[in-house]
Amino acid sequence: MTRILHDNTWLIPVAFPLVWLAASAAVSMMGGWWALSDRYATSEPAPLSQKWMVSGALGWTSYNNVLIVGQSEAGLRLSVFPLFRFCHPPLLIPWSEIRCIERTQSLFISSDVLEVTGDRAVRIRLPISVTQAFEHRWAR
Repeated sequence: MTRILHDNTWLIPVAFPLVWLAASAAVSMMGGWWALSDRYATSEPAPLSQKWMVSGALGWTSYNNVLIVGQSEAGLRLSVFPLFRFCHPPLLIPWSEIRCIERTQSLFISSDVLEVTGDRAVRIRLPISVTQAFEHRWAR
């Protein structure tokens, strides 16, 4: 039995990265990041002022402490920590396509729920501590 396990240990360093990439792709597709990237993927440099390690959600998918949120005149910039970036290209969503639809309170965290209009509406939940810096830019 130990010989069988020993002979297959080479699979671990091969399988782990494949499972990691597959999980990252699945999270991107389930939450709506992939759908948004068709329209809003950007290669523009990130704004100088960004908030790192932000928790939020896209659709049904939670991103706990991996979001990087920035703003510019052009719009809201979202990206994820590089280790989780597979199938999560940086997004730049124009302000004209974002509207705040509600403010929520859960336990100790107040959040804004933003809706990105377009072909497929996607909801983004971000803490108010992050959104208050740019809440004047979207339509209510």
